[in-house]
Amino acid sequence: MSEEKVTVNENPIADNRRIAKNTIVLYLRSLILLLISLYTSRVILQTLGVTDYGIVGAVSGAVGMFSMVTNSFISAIGRFVTFELGKGNKEKLNRIFCSSVNVLFILGILVLVLGLTLGLWFLNTKLTIPAERLEAAGWVMCCSLMAMAVNIQVCPYTAVIVAHENMKVFAYMSILEAVLKLGVVFMLLLGDVDKLILYAILQLCVAVIIRIIYNIYCRKKYSECVYHVVIDKSATKEMFGFAGWTALN
Repeated sequence: MSEEKVTVNENPIADNRRIAKNTIVLYLRSLILLLISLYTSRVILQTLGVTDYGIVGAVSGAVGMFSMVTNSFISAIGRFVTFELGKGNKEKLNRIFCSSVNVLFILGILVLVLGLTLGLWFLNTKLTIPAERLEAAGWVMCCSLMAMAVNIQVCPYTAVIVAHENMKVFAYMSILEAVLKLGVVFMLLLGDVDKLILYAILQLCVAVIIRIIYNIYCRKKYSECVYHVVIDKSATKEMFGFAGWTALN
């Protein structure tokens, strides 16, 4: 009886400690990201200049239009991963993970196709950009779209990490990404090249590096993150349905 009481009493304490640690880690993450963002924004503006900085902002806004669709799929995947993790069915969880990777791969291809057609049309016809900077703006658009496609592929891994409440790793990865982008700012100060094009390429490199690290970590840490060629039609259909419902709301 005494051992049962100790077990029952310890669980809420452990849960409360985990929640407190996760909360502190996420607050520290937000603070560090804010400080880095404030510094990098100022340095990027000084390095690129007003015109090129404006191009980055305009292109980022155009690319951001696709985020409405991608965010709904991210929510759907997080919901399904968390649900199956709670049930403890590892085989089903792996099928959900593999299916989400397939869905997001297709979504990434669609983002690239639509972005490289509609996005470039919008860039060349609707945005007011100096003629001599149109080529550089095109580089920014293409690299931004490819970075978004890569970032979309990270979503199943972040969903698993969050579902496991491993917020420490999630925070560390966010900070690492911010530090790498800070390194990009310093690299812009080196060499005599088109800094806007270099900035776009380096931002894409950061996205690829983060994607690789997430892949390696999750494959080693969580057995459900080992990808197999699996097509779960039922799970895929439910994901599309839930994502569509989320997007409409």
